[in-house]
Amino acid sequence: MDEHLQVIANLSAAKFRDLSTAAKTTQEILNSKDVTMVTLCGKCLHVLQLALQCKHQKINQAAVDLLQTLIRDERFMNKATTSESDTLMMSTLKSITLLPVIKAPIQCRILTLIVELMCKEERRIIIEIVMEALTLCMQTYGNAEERSVQLACRAAVTQIFSSFCTLPQVNQQI
Repeated sequence: MDEHLQVIANLSAAKFRDLSTAAKTTQEILNSKDVTMVTLCGKCLHVLQLALQCKHQKINQAAVDLLQTLIRDERFMNKATTSESDTLMMSTLKSITLLPVIKAPIQCRILTLIVELMCKEERRIIIEIVMEALTLCMQTYGNAEERSVQLACRAAVTQIFSSFCTLPQVNQQI
């Protein structure tokens, strides 16, 4: 994560000072023991959001790398309490609301990460989070200019539905 924040800070230093500052600040608190995982995740997601707003290809790629690292980091997703996990997942989805308007290759990578976020077996998913993810996928599909993005959106929606419908807690409630 430190590496991705450094890349973002370096690439954005000249033109995107707010992004560079946010990346450096987040990098500084990354290894602090006084910061909660929710706060740290929030800072990383803020950097992600700023990076996607700048529409600079290399910064966008580094932002997606940061998102991937964040999603796979056990500190944020696996060790969180149920309410913290719900908050982190919803915050993650809210931080990528620009998905429908960014470039196609980045859209496809983020859609893959949404599927990864939503479909991990060890995570309990609530309907509000599923709806947020599906809404984001449908908006992206509606704005897609490339067939690859449309296909990625359809695949993501199918996978999210399938994963949600086969969760043990859902099957027990039916």
